[in-house]
Amino acid sequence: MSRPTIAGVARAAGVSVASVSRVLNGLPATEEMIERVQRAVSELGYVPDSRARSLKVGRTFQLTLAVADVGNPVYVTMMRAVEEVVSAAGYRLVVTTTGPEVVDEVALVRGMARGYADGLLISPIRVDEDLVKSIRECEVPVVVAGSVPAKAGVDTVRANSPKGMLLAVDHLAYCGRKRIAFLNGPADTVPGAARAKGFAEALKVHNLQPVALAEASDFTFSAGRAAAAELLTAGRLASSQSSRRRGGAQPTPTPGTNAGATTSRTDGGGTTSRTDGDATSRTGGDATTSRTSGDATASRTGGDAAASSTGGGVIATRVGRGTHASRTQGVGFDAVVCANDLLAVGLMHELAAVGLRVPDDVAVVGMDDSELAEQSFPPLTSVNLGSAERGRRAAELLLARIEDNDRTPRRIVVQPSLSLRGSTP
Repeated sequence: MSRPTIAGVARAAGVSVASVSRVLNGLPATEEMIERVQRAVSELGYVPDSRARSLKVGRTFQLTLAVADVGNPVYVTMMRAVEEVVSAAGYRLVVTTTGPEVVDEVALVRGMARGYADGLLISPIRVDEDLVKSIRECEVPVVVAGSVPAKAGVDTVRANSPKGMLLAVDHLAYCGRKRIAFLNGPADTVPGAARAKGFAEALKVHNLQPVALAEASDFTFSAGRAAAAELLTAGRLASSQSSRRRGGAQPTPTPGTNAGATTSRTDGGGTTSRTDGDATSRTGGDATTSRTSGDATASRTGGDAAASSTGGGVIATRVGRGTHASRTQGVGFDAVVCANDLLAVGLMHELAAVGLRVPDDVAVVGMDDSELAEQSFPPLTSVNLGSAERGRRAAELLLARIEDNDRTPRRIVVQPSLSLRGSTP
């Protein structure tokens, strides 16, 4: 049986071949014509010959999205946004994984010369001179979702990671958490370097010093959990050294903070007051300043247990039915900022394994605000770096570049926001 042709569709619909072509290409046509053509296409089982179309117009109507790890939720969000934009313009999207090595990124860019796609949207995790050169010399339009030097001469869309780190540290400091650790991914990557720099700058704004730092081997859950164990070790070492310097005395506030002042907050029916100090207390129910549970008094209640946490080097404690256990005295930190959500969830699993509670003992902030942040337990406070917005803007730039390859390159920066959830006070 011969394959249905566009001429056969035209005969079945009682219209011209040109009219069928207009309808199939989404060009303006009357509702009656559209209905007749679509009915004929359905009855005959006609499938447009994309190869013939490509030869005729010199395009494949196919675009490539290349990311380091298609399993990372942030890339899934970006992919959906890109696909929505390009499919509306009549393009198919092919997604591929480059992996973490820059040599594989370079090979993919150079492979675009084979002509299987009309353009490339790439989110490189590592950048070197070879990659910049291959992007500059690529035979199809390229847009980078990330950071590359301006000399690459391409459109770029990137997140403002340093500002995102400042949002995270601002929030933790406001909550009274001043002993803040950092769990990063590989520091030789684009996101790792940007977030490490942003974290250091954010601490300076609050006149704080990092309590502990750890670098994961990758931006994955398993790498995050493994690095979390190293972070705990580093935190305990810092705590021990600090105690020796003080001669065993009670920890003192971090320089630059106002020791002794407190913040109190009631969750229902009570009042809220705040001063510029380091300690934070919260009450539930109708009490205004404190509530007792069993024979213990605490500043935060939850069932029959309560907790209080203080910043500036003062230990965090948890009280329940007359017991008093210092949980974070030996850990050295009361909050951790993580370079992405996968690392943060890995950290929370490790904290639970050693008996530390989130956020009572250790507050945790992730980055990317992926679907995983809402699905974790407790739900993860995370910096939204606009992955969907970056995908959408990058796709629009790529389509514009395909239409006019002589346009002046644009460098777009998407601003972050903070999504507050249960992993922070």
